[in-house]
Amino acid sequence: MRYDRLVADLGTLQQWLADRDETLWADWLESSRRQILAHDGNGLSHLLRAYGGMGSFVDLQISGKMSELRTRIYEDASALLGDLQR
Repeated sequence: MRYDRLVADLGTLQQWLADRDETLWADWLESSRRQILAHDGNGLSHLLRAYGGMGSFVDLQISGKMSELRTRIYEDASALLGDLQR
């Protein structure tokens, strides 16, 4: 459930960003999504690195549904990575 939702949400947010010429973050999400679809655990780590520090993905000004989606992606990726590390 969480995995499928994460993959779908990444695709949705990646496309939304690409449509707005936010290519850096759209490409980052697509790269993470491809790795996750290949069941490469590094995809989760790659994705979560976008969420930390100055100039990170969370600094990008988005609102409403896409902001909520960004938060849910973080929560799902964190939980899945935690499951892998157990």
